[in-house]
Amino acid sequence: MCDQKSDREKWIDAISCISYAPFGGGMFGATIETAVKRERIHGGGSIPRVLSQCIGYLDKDFRIRESGIFRLPGNEKLVKQLKNEYQEGLEPNLEMRADTHTVASLLKLYLRRLADSIIPAKFYEDFLSVIWTYDINPTEGLQELKFHLNKIPIPNYNSLRTLCVFLYKVQALSDYNRMDVNNLAIVFAPT
Repeated sequence: MCDQKSDREKWIDAISCISYAPFGGGMFGATIETAVKRERIHGGGSIPRVLSQCIGYLDKDFRIRESGIFRLPGNEKLVKQLKNEYQEGLEPNLEMRADTHTVASLLKLYLRRLADSIIPAKFYEDFLSVIWTYDINPTEGLQELKFHLNKIPIPNYNSLRTLCVFLYKVQALSDYNRMDVNNLAIVFAPT
């Protein structure tokens, strides 16, 4: 029995992952690898469609400068509608229906609902060791980072790279959007 709303939502995501997989859907609650495999059957790319479309939408000069881009919530009802459309394998038109904060909320929801994080859990300790190494010797830490990045699945690497490049642009405009590295870390850190 599900006691909390979040438990219920996870179960619903799991069921819809299975139900909509044949149609290229079921991305929320799946792993990145699984989402990419499902979408390839339907002409998808090297990262999950929801990730590429959300970042593509947000990575416009006037949107990326939006104050509180990842701190202010979007329209909750529209976030749920868009999530359900992606779950069903549909192609929501973000340009026609959404706003910056709604798409930012959808992106955060997608990342939170992954079955395994963008850096898979089995590599967590390896990446923690990179931080400790980097603190002592930055050159050695970067070499260790490259080594460990080469160990994660290719769809995860591509997704992580795309997300990091985008978040770098976001923090570079922190004078406008108020999303410096510390604020981004709070928003995107694993819970």
